[in-house]
Amino acid sequence: MKTILSKILKKTFPDAKITVEDLSVLHSKHPEAKTRGGGHYEVIIVSDVFTGKTTLMRHRLVYEALQNELAQNIHALKIKAQTFKEARR
Repeated sequence: MKTILSKILKKTFPDAKITVEDLSVLHSKHPEAKTRGGGHYEVIIVSDVFTGKTTLMRHRLVYEALQNELAQNIHALKIKAQTFKEARR
């Protein structure tokens, strides 16, 4: 799933530096983990497409890119979306 998410995000944000982490093991005792698999992920995306956008706008762009996966395979998604300038701080 990490590879799929990375490919989708790279297609949507071609200039981006993208990191995807599977956090499902941290939530293995949740009831959903037994029926759906964990589905907890963290994505860190560094792209200048986020310049001038609020956190909410940035997250919406990521949710839009991953809408099919969110509907089927992702239970929880942690997002960190930054510009390259912000990431250098």
